[in-house]
Amino acid sequence: MAPVTRLNDVLEAVQRARQNAPNFCTNFFPVEPVLRLWIQQGDLSARSEAGCAFFLRRDRDFFHFYFAAPEAAALGRGLAALDDIHSEPVVVDLIGRPESWQPLAAVFAGCRFRPYRRLVRLARAAKPLPPLIPRDTPPPPVVWPDEAESGRVLELIEQFFDRYSDQLPTLDQVRAAVAAHQILAVKVGGELAALLFYETQGLTSLLRYWLVAKRHESRGFGSALLREYLGSQTTVRRFLLWVAAQNERAMGKYLQYGYAADGLEDEIMVNERITA
Repeated sequence: MAPVTRLNDVLEAVQRARQNAPNFCTNFFPVEPVLRLWIQQGDLSARSEAGCAFFLRRDRDFFHFYFAAPEAAALGRGLAALDDIHSEPVVVDLIGRPESWQPLAAVFAGCRFRPYRRLVRLARAAKPLPPLIPRDTPPPPVVWPDEAESGRVLELIEQFFDRYSDQLPTLDQVRAAVAAHQILAVKVGGELAALLFYETQGLTSLLRYWLVAKRHESRGFGSALLREYLGSQTTVRRFLLWVAAQNERAMGKYLQYGYAADGLEDEIMVNERITA
């Protein structure tokens, strides 16, 4: 694949794949500022095959694979011509309802990709919070972390979340979120004990990461963060998040706060270079 140097090259390649394609399929949905950043940092490469547009994005020690294809059969033909997806560790996200991603998963399975993890999307409408359960010892106040703590925020996220399936941020993205007050935290003894990282755009807010350090579990810190987050986004009409389908503990907590599955799933597949 060749490095991408111009935003328009990406947009035009996707448009060519989409043109006159009644069964168009894609997993490529970047917002323009993020796409520009990938190009600026030299993380994005591209190639066209069989009428499809293919992209690889570097992320730490592996690559994310994106595609825009006229239909599933063309996707299979294009993948068969790509050596890049076998020479490096590669992850692909297939996003949609099961009836839309399952045929694509079969295509990738034919190219030696295997299922790694499945995420489900939960949604919550703006509504009152459930009653607060009193505690003998109330949790510390929810605060915003300082810019100097950005590195520690990233360390915690990398410890608690999976780099292949959870779209981990870069340090620059953490710093930007801290500056935008889109990370909430609970501190104990001046150290980060729990945090919640979210992105709000217009009427929609996405909860990206929510964690409590192991030695601070069962002290109400997680609930305090979630209540503060949901209660503070007064202009938001729809709250979204992705959670691993097998994470019953987290799923139960989200359901308790009014989230529910909306039918969208993310089937994550990896190639043979990833052995985890």
